[in-house]
Amino acid sequence: MQKVRLQKEHFDKDTKLETWIDYYECPVCFGLNEEFLECCKCTSRACKSCITDFSKGEHAKDPSAKAKGIYKCTICCAAMPHKPMHRFLSKLLMELKFRCDDCKKVYPYGSIK
Repeated sequence: MQKVRLQKEHFDKDTKLETWIDYYECPVCFGLNEEFLECCKCTSRACKSCITDFSKGEHAKDPSAKAKGIYKCTICCAAMPHKPMHRFLSKLLMELKFRCDDCKKVYPYGSIK
């Protein structure tokens, strides 16, 4: 799956969901992505590709950790199970709309992929 590289300035303010835009920003790559994983210990979030990269050393030590959903947290550094983003938050992300700088049209996130 390809990551959509959207910036906060592309967010369409008419959507009225601007309070949620920070929730979907990965603290590692600063990209917006629907494939977030949440640490069960500290509840921090990061996109799956960043957490997977961050956890490579942990998975090299214990190859079964990845299959069990155990990743190294990018914030608390604990090797803990990570769970996918809640279904409600995933649906809310699809409702966020972004304005294209070139054509000035507004597109929902779900149609940009």
